[in-house]
Amino acid sequence: MSVSIIEMSERDFEICNEELSSFRWRYIDFQPSGKPLLFSIYSEQHLVGYVHIILMKNAPDEVADGELYKIFIFPKYQKKGYGKKAAKLAIDWIYQNCNELYLEVVDDVIDFWDKILGGYSEQYSIRLEDPATSNTTKYIFSKN
Repeated sequence: MSVSIIEMSERDFEICNEELSSFRWRYIDFQPSGKPLLFSIYSEQHLVGYVHIILMKNAPDEVADGELYKIFIFPKYQKKGYGKKAAKLAIDWIYQNCNELYLEVVDDVIDFWDKILGGYSEQYSIRLEDPATSNTTKYIFSKN
């Protein structure tokens, strides 16, 4: 199974919003501060979900920090490995284009992320930020 992430087209945006309409998110949101980047997740010729990355920087000439804001795999493709592969591709994209990676994980899916994040300890220094403040765990990855 090959998985790729590509810049999201308008057509993919509409399909993703339609898929989200029955979930609590309802639509792709642009509330976070920073520059949103949307990527379609494809396996072969099939759109299976999307990745939402936020680029944040304090000055125009500064290299951005990236937040892996959201990954959504359409229900019929869940639990088949697409999310894991897409998450790795998104982390790799952020690693190549940003100074730091921010990731806030809802506790319900912490096991999923623990499996993925273990492979990045050589590339990044990983630290937790305010782990007791909510039902989420916040990770900050800095390049070694």
